[in-house]
Amino acid sequence: MRRVLILGGGFGGVATAHALRRRLPPEDEIVVVERRPYFMLGLRKTWALVGRGTLEEGRRPLQALERFGIRVLPGTITAIDPANRAVEVDGRRWEGDAMVVALGAELAPEAIPGFREHALNVYDPQEIPRAMEAVRAFRGGQVMIGIFGAPYKCPPAPYEMAFLLQDFFEARGVRARISVFTPQPMSLPVLGAAGCSVLEGRLAERGIDFLPNHKATAVEAGGGGLRRAAAALRPAPRHPSPPLPGGRGPQRPDGRRRVGAGAPAHAGDPLRRGLRHRGHH
Repeated sequence: MRRVLILGGGFGGVATAHALRRRLPPEDEIVVVERRPYFMLGLRKTWALVGRGTLEEGRRPLQALERFGIRVLPGTITAIDPANRAVEVDGRRWEGDAMVVALGAELAPEAIPGFREHALNVYDPQEIPRAMEAVRAFRGGQVMIGIFGAPYKCPPAPYEMAFLLQDFFEARGVRARISVFTPQPMSLPVLGAAGCSVLEGRLAERGIDFLPNHKATAVEAGGGGLRRAAAALRPAPRHPSPPLPGGRGPQRPDGRRRVGAGAPAHAGDPLRRGLRHRGHH
């Protein structure tokens, strides 16, 4: 009997587990290691924000994989030994004949000064209730949806959010000026220039401002508008950690990569936010 260790129970980990289960003999063991007891569709956070569903509707227990012949090992990964295809979970060592690392990315909101205090991080499920309250209390003004670093989770999400928020406000007769900014030169580089042109055209048709090549340096309370910063941008701070195998970037002890705070921030009365940024046109 052989054992495959799959580190991470998100889209990548679950899809890999199913694909391997279909291809490997029944006696081979497939083990998914995940600290959360459930799988969640990330898009449910955006839908919940505007009242089109709940977070719970997008959750499924990972233990449901057991009926497909996939073992689920709950726990926190504290060390990875790729050379020996081994992992430490809550202090216990597990060895396999093969290993797949699908731990995804971890947000780093502390990389942007003032982000935790003055932005609404809708990439964090724990922040959704507060963000929902802010959206419902909004009575008009400027709404900023920010991409604070790249790469970031679910690249289309900020743009979907812009459309959904506009529909939400229009249905309630609330006048909002919505803008989306990104440090990237185009909206979704993976689509190529032609695909980005289509998306950016749709944003323009809906009256949503798109601001490419804009990277945030700080989020401040008050002001409500964009203010240009003359100071040069500082790179987002990183926590010291060993690189992932293959040199793919910094890694936490649990194996999750750290990325920029790629979470939208909303600005406007009554929660008016000031955002310092540097723009290139």
